[in-house]
Amino acid sequence: MNMHFNYLVLWLFEKEIRKINFEPNKVNVITGGSNKGKTDIFNIIDYCLLSSKKTISDSVVNENTEWYGINFTINDKTFTIARRRFENGKESKEYYFSSIGETPENSPNANINEDALRKIIETEFSITNQVKVPYGGKFFSLGSKISFRYFLMFNIISQDTITSSKTFFDHKSNLRYIEALQRIFNLATGVDTLNNIILRERKEKIAGELHKEQLRLDRFEKKKTKYSDEILEVVEKARAYGIIQADIKDASKAIDVLKDSVDKMHATLVADDVSDYESIQRDIYKLNLQLRRLKRIQNEYAEYKKTLASIEDSLRPIEFLREKEDSLIKTSVFDDVFGVFEQDLQKIKNVLKKKAPMDLKISDLIRKREKQIGEKKSELLEFPKELKNLKNDTAKFIFLGEVKAKLEIFSDDSTYTSTLNKERLERDIASIEIEDISEKFNLFKAALEEAIKKYMDETPEVLDNYKDYIPYFDFPQKCLRLRKPGADYVEDIGSSSNHMFLHLYLFLGLHEKIHERKVKFIPSYLLIDQPSRPYWSSTDEDFKEQGDELKIKAAFRLLDTFIKDMNTKRIDFQMIVTEHVPPDTWQGLENVHLAADFHKDALIPLAYVEKVRKMKNTAIFPSTQDKEQGEFLLE
Repeated sequence: MNMHFNYLVLWLFEKEIRKINFEPNKVNVITGGSNKGKTDIFNIIDYCLLSSKKTISDSVVNENTEWYGINFTINDKTFTIARRRFENGKESKEYYFSSIGETPENSPNANINEDALRKIIETEFSITNQVKVPYGGKFFSLGSKISFRYFLMFNIISQDTITSSKTFFDHKSNLRYIEALQRIFNLATGVDTLNNIILRERKEKIAGELHKEQLRLDRFEKKKTKYSDEILEVVEKARAYGIIQADIKDASKAIDVLKDSVDKMHATLVADDVSDYESIQRDIYKLNLQLRRLKRIQNEYAEYKKTLASIEDSLRPIEFLREKEDSLIKTSVFDDVFGVFEQDLQKIKNVLKKKAPMDLKISDLIRKREKQIGEKKSELLEFPKELKNLKNDTAKFIFLGEVKAKLEIFSDDSTYTSTLNKERLERDIASIEIEDISEKFNLFKAALEEAIKKYMDETPEVLDNYKDYIPYFDFPQKCLRLRKPGADYVEDIGSSSNHMFLHLYLFLGLHEKIHERKVKFIPSYLLIDQPSRPYWSSTDEDFKEQGDELKIKAAFRLLDTFIKDMNTKRIDFQMIVTEHVPPDTWQGLENVHLAADFHKDALIPLAYVEKVRKMKNTAIFPSTQDKEQGEFLLE
């Protein structure tokens, strides 16, 4: 994703404006002494890009600024975003936005809310509702939307991390960002794809449903075992009451008879003089069992036809391509391949268009069984109503109620439904093909380490004893380490100077590979806060005598070479670097641009600060609140 900053703008009090310009495809340097506001330039950019935490210095910078703004070009569009100063330590929710890059001469007026501005930025970052967290964690649930701000971790080497041996990505001690980095890294580097993440999320969701179905079946089996002895007691009691024939020895068959008796809420005593009555009841029971099985087959066949209809939809593009075949470039096998697909499509249409013999046969059998059941029930009506019952109707229904409660655990419908659901979910999971990214990741890691080694070889003088070591990207820790040639372990590297260069190597390598792959989530810029930090001392003489000047020159030479290589590959890239060192440090480098020199000035111009001081002393400088009211009081 192409993105570079054109300028940073501050609307100061008394209608004064402070602007710092940046050039694309350059290393833009802001240099100067301490406490001049260099680092605040990065904090202002972050603040305007919807940061939820202010890191801008309150003293001098915020107390003299009404609005902060950035003008930048992204995907060939130029935008201006401004945000009002924070007050009482609280971030402002007032924003100004221009989709054509217009920058007001006077202080902006808020014209957009944060949610609307976020959507505009997310669109340019290719963030949609489909860009979701690929796997959950403590701070993220599976499927939650990814913020564009998480990707900005790839675009800054902050003063808090540049000399760290373990922390390479700036996340401001925010555990949510630390977790986010683990989840977006493969997407940000092009190792994983958005479509693959969507499929993985869908598969994991179905796997969760399958797990629940399996738990239901497991619970059923456990309960079935637990109550088996109790059910056998119920069966024995039912035999004693005459509800089950004494010659039915099979427990499962006895349970089926009990269930049938409960469903029909009648129980007859077994006696020789009612054997015909029982025979008819058994016939009805068998017919009902056959009817249920036929209906299950009918339902499963209906599901089969639905599947055919789905396949038909997937083959419809064949018809469209056949209609447009005159505009297609055909190969020798075009007609053969398309002919096979057309034949399959026609066969499916024929199946769906007319009732198959199986449809008719099952329907006929169902009607036949229903008719037979009706005839058998009519035969039962011819028998005397006063058969031997339990002692009375009350006892009969109490017992049948108890039996029903005991037998609910054995419901065929619940287990059958769960079994069908389980089989369906297993088929759905099997049908989702997810790309295995392990090989792509290994290739990316190898290419990244090769790029890093190239940068190490370009600056052999800076790593001293480690110049011949081999870079190793520690993926779990997201940091760069070094391995001695031939060794199967990595070493702990000393010196903050070495750590600084490792940060440069890693981020340059990442951006080279990310933008070669045209990953759409990562902007093409890098902010670097004071790479000379490990070397800078109180005097220029110490700096030069210790040889540190040569190392920081090597750092600038490395950045210059990177910009040159990216331009050669026709990849736009911008750097903004804050520094202490004087401009002659990068003398002769064609891709380094001095954006601002704060050695004699500052982000808030010294002349302006002096002017404000005098106005305060004369009691004419307005506070923000009083200025809005049109009053001029001493702050």
